[in-house]
Amino acid sequence: MSDLWELFVFFAGISLLAVGGGNATLPAIQQHAIQAGWVDSETFLQIYALGQIAPGPSTMYVAGIGYNVAGFWGGLVAGLSFVLPSSILVVGAGMAWARWKPSPMKTAVKTGLAPITVALLTVGAWNLVTALGTLSDGTRQTEAVAFATIIGIAALIAILAQFTKVSPALLVLGGGIAGFIILA
Repeated sequence: MSDLWELFVFFAGISLLAVGGGNATLPAIQQHAIQAGWVDSETFLQIYALGQIAPGPSTMYVAGIGYNVAGFWGGLVAGLSFVLPSSILVVGAGMAWARWKPSPMKTAVKTGLAPITVALLTVGAWNLVTALGTLSDGTRQTEAVAFATIIGIAALIAILAQFTKVSPALLVLGGGIAGFIILA
């Protein structure tokens, strides 16, 4: 029962700090899960990758961490405690936001949150790249080159998605293949 409570407390708390979406909390989740002994670095990457290819929300990896800790109930507790608190907060905030008339303060809040979101997502991407030890073993790409490559591929996909009619699924698949070829 202690494991389930720890999962609930951590993921419910981090859920409420998910400014910019669930993946913005990736660095904090990765650090805590490894320090708490829930997973090692390699297992975290495997669970994260599986969560990204599974149908459903991109934060499915949270349930995978919970499952690794306490089986089915751990996955259920981690998944629900990560989704429900922020969902309730978003519904309440959305209702309040809709009632708030356009004002300079509303614009300032929206403008201020954008760079925070980008920074959190960038830190998450950097942590994933640096966790892939094979990229920095000297025989492959360095972390900085790998990170720059990933950012470049992501930017190219974003541009193609915006200005072409190519399916986003094909763009993501192509980006994954390009990253594998370039970084392997």
